[in-house]
Amino acid sequence: MRVSTSFRVNGTNRNVSPAFAVCLVMAIFILVGGILGAVGIILSKIDAKKKEECTVPVEAYVISYKYNEDGLASPIYSYEYEGAPYEFSANAYSNDPPYDIGDKADIMIDPDSPHKAYVPADKTISFISILFKCIGFGFVGIGVIVVLVGFFLSHLGKKQAEKDDFSSYGQWQ
Repeated sequence: MRVSTSFRVNGTNRNVSPAFAVCLVMAIFILVGGILGAVGIILSKIDAKKKEECTVPVEAYVISYKYNEDGLASPIYSYEYEGAPYEFSANAYSNDPPYDIGDKADIMIDPDSPHKAYVPADKTISFISILFKCIGFGFVGIGVIVVLVGFFLSHLGKKQAEKDDFSSYGQWQ
């Protein structure tokens, strides 16, 4: 039994084999997975660059939280560097921030730009980058496996069709 999918292009019907439709869907799967994986890689590179730049440890205190529109919180840290006061808040929000108001926090700052800081205890960006990479490369892996299995089964079907001799069947004569 041959199954085909039809669609209209410029007023004419076009037939598409199921194998082509599956390959098209899997190509989209692979593309979306690649984009998600790339976002994860970029986030981890940004996080690594921030870790490299922020090399001076300082003691900071959590003075309050800032909230986003979803009600998630990001601590606001207050610290001094070379006698000047600074405040820092990451752009990563969480429903469980790493510190409470009034807590002392060990953070790392960029000596060339003391308003930039990195909070080693805050793993939000690391978690998000790992999540994006896992989901993205999972999509890519599933897409590649389905396409490869499809090509393999298609090849087996063609080889079997070449071996079959239908001339001995009365209905084919």
